[in-house]
Amino acid sequence: MTRSKKTRFSKNKPDQSPYFFPYIRVKRQVNASTTVCQKQLKLAKTEYAKSCKELSKWENLMLDSIEGSCVFTPEQVKKRMDAVQQSVDDLGNRSRACSSKLLRQQN
Repeated sequence: MTRSKKTRFSKNKPDQSPYFFPYIRVKRQVNASTTVCQKQLKLAKTEYAKSCKELSKWENLMLDSIEGSCVFTPEQVKKRMDAVQQSVDDLGNRSRACSSKLLRQQN
């Protein structure tokens, strides 16, 4: 009695053919990349919200500084406000970049 050789790949399941494995590998890489991008987008959005709140506080301090009821000079407040505004702009750009990258990956 001779046994037939069993192969690793079944002829009935096309997803287990040797030609299908590169597709699975690429799909896993895309999924991993998508997950990373989603995490980056979520982080950028939370940082953006925090920076917007901070910018609002500095704008209120600027008004107080101009009125003379703040311990900081308008120049000091303006310098910090510009730094926070730059941070808000950078986070907005990063958020848009992640969003567009996610859309490209999903299509």
